[in-house]
Amino acid sequence: MSDFELGFGDEPALMIFTQTESQNIFAVKKNIDDFIGKAIKRYKPYFFFYASNEVSKWFLYKKYGDRLAQNYGYDMHHDDDLKRFHFTSLATLQVLSKSQCTRQYN
Repeated sequence: MSDFELGFGDEPALMIFTQTESQNIFAVKKNIDDFIGKAIKRYKPYFFFYASNEVSKWFLYKKYGDRLAQNYGYDMHHDDDLKRFHFTSLATLQVLSKSQCTRQYN
């Protein structure tokens, strides 16, 4: 979020969407890369997910998800039944694991 937006106390968006109109797979991939990259840099979400709407391309979505997780510092899990990919920030996971350890010893 920009300093201007933070000045008004605006919360990050709960959902953001994009739609591509091209039949060219390379154009679609570039649009999606740009969209996700800008959203992650702007909102810095501690988690997000995306879903596959084409079962035949599940393996491509998984490969893309692996790359997203690695490039932006997220841990990825997938739900085969829902065809959904979940991403959790590695920084968030570290904070959670520290707080859980603290609770166990107190």
